[in-house]
Amino acid sequence: MQNFLLTQHMSQDLTDSYAQFSQYFSEDVMNNVLIDESDKIKDLTDRLKDSLKSKTNNTILLYGQEGFGRKSAIRKALDNCEQDLQMKSKKIIKIFVNAYLHKSEGNILSAINNQLLQTAQIKSKINKLSVDELMKHFKQYENVFHGIVLVIERVEILATVKKQFFLYSILEWIRESKYPIIFVGITSDLLFQEKLEKRVKSRFQNIPYFFMELDFQFVQKVLLTRLEQIDRNQVINTYENYILSKSFEEYFAKLQSLQVSISKLIYLFRSSFFLAGSRFNRPDKKQVDSFKFERNVTAEPISLQELMEQSLKWIYPNVKLENGKLLSQPEYVILFSFYNLIMHQKPQIMFDDIIQHSKKAMQTYKLQHHKTASEFTPLVLNKALDNLIKQKFISLQQQSKNLENNQIILCMSIDDLKNLFENIRYDLPDFMSYLYNYNF
Repeated sequence: MQNFLLTQHMSQDLTDSYAQFSQYFSEDVMNNVLIDESDKIKDLTDRLKDSLKSKTNNTILLYGQEGFGRKSAIRKALDNCEQDLQMKSKKIIKIFVNAYLHKSEGNILSAINNQLLQTAQIKSKINKLSVDELMKHFKQYENVFHGIVLVIERVEILATVKKQFFLYSILEWIRESKYPIIFVGITSDLLFQEKLEKRVKSRFQNIPYFFMELDFQFVQKVLLTRLEQIDRNQVINTYENYILSKSFEEYFAKLQSLQVSISKLIYLFRSSFFLAGSRFNRPDKKQVDSFKFERNVTAEPISLQELMEQSLKWIYPNVKLENGKLLSQPEYVILFSFYNLIMHQKPQIMFDDIIQHSKKAMQTYKLQHHKTASEFTPLVLNKALDNLIKQKFISLQQQSKNLENNQIILCMSIDDLKNLFENIRYDLPDFMSYLYNYNF
């Protein structure tokens, strides 16, 4: 098996490639990362085209964790749509709004209106913002544009009791409009539709899209496309050979249990490059006015795989390799909560018990520390549960179609579970440390 070694003789190559590697392995170019052949993007493109050509309205829901390409997919589909329809005289108005950032209904409407004014170059303004006024205002410009695509990120914010009427008003505007308006909701909450009133839920008729996992061939192509932009040298060749190797494929399979997004993976590679640079180069103290490096001749060679492992600790400080298996923070959340419920002698422990226990701990943590632990959503915990089952830490006694109503069974002894916790208790960040003490 190849080692993919980086050595001190590559120090100049590391310095030469620094600027380009930083540029192409950054989140600034994430929107261009998706590949045209993706089935989801093709399907999204076709759905958008059909709506725009037939002048019919549509609602689309994209589920999945942040960083798995939901927003990038809809952007790419819109670009494809514009090219395929060869729009010259008319264009699509694309509006992107984050419901979490804008909070109130007024702010969301204001953001929609501002983007209409800017994108559509509409000069007249609305004095009093409301969904009805916005609809009336835009009606006079209908013939100028091919359609509107309204993308709302964190759409689950609008599923609260107070905001559902607002969401319903937007969907009614879209349904009644004779002009093509496409609503795209982006969320990580798999229970989003279940939280909606019947009349609101009825407005989402189409099958949703799920962005849950990354395909290895997709990841490989994304990384190689970035490397192609960088001038070739020994370091870049080593990275390319590693990405094409069986070693990286096996490592990526382990990373799957951590729900590593494409943006996190890009960051992982960038971090490994920076670690290599700091290992084989050191600042030249003789230089005062310029930023230069000299080779660190005492540095030992290191494999790219080892650099990746070190970089992983920057992203997931508490990740441990237990019996050759990677455990992520969400998986420890489940195991911590499970252990606590066992110790309280609860006869049957359902997955919903674990979700509620974790939720209570997160709420208490927020009150006491004025911080959030929002990454441990039901969607994240669902995925973590699936990984724990695959790795044979726990099993599921199927009693219901709803995952939350199924009993969880421990596949190891209580003592072994407690020993596992003892090994990591002094290496837990923020909420994880709090949760450990909350349970023990």
